[in-house]
Amino acid sequence: LIQTKGKKVKSFVPENRDYDISEEHLKDVDCVIVLGGDGTLLQAAADLADSHVPFLGINLGTLGFLTEVNKNDIETALGRILEGDYEIEKRMMLVGLSYDAQGEKDNTRALNDIVISRCGSLKIVKLKVYVNGQFLCEYSADGVIVTTPTGSTGYSLSAGGPIVEPNAQLLMMTPICSHTLGARSIILSADDVIEI
Repeated sequence: LIQTKGKKVKSFVPENRDYDISEEHLKDVDCVIVLGGDGTLLQAAADLADSHVPFLGINLGTLGFLTEVNKNDIETALGRILEGDYEIEKRMMLVGLSYDAQGEKDNTRALNDIVISRCGSLKIVKLKVYVNGQFLCEYSADGVIVTTPTGSTGYSLSAGGPIVEPNAQLLMMTPICSHTLGARSIILSADDVIEI
């Protein structure tokens, strides 16, 4: 995390990977620098979603679709941030609620996608999909992927979904290995509530 006061930079680096960054740490933070690959950036975005602090991804991995800055260009990128020579892209996120057999709720956030899939047995699962309380469709499949535009180039693409412009405001639902000839990705409004 970096805090800038004029041209002075103060840094805060969590001591280990199991970091716990409080609101106190984030109140004067101008930018979160993420060192790693896309997975590291996705985890940081989920962990710090409420902070509304911009991220700069430094690619130490292999692909780096989200971590745009190459490790050899770190100094240049930081210099541009300090000069104010940058643009902030706003991306939408997903919030997912899941319930176990006892009805206990788990809450997760994702910059890319949320996947509902089978567990254990290799049998296909039947998934009924409702949008805003209205029945939409039923899949017999290995699962279904609900993705943001940011996530359209990940698992959804591998499952046959389209690539979407990252700043678009929409949701996409893609079945995984659906047992039917007509199953395709479905594009939904960013405000829709999907129940599976």
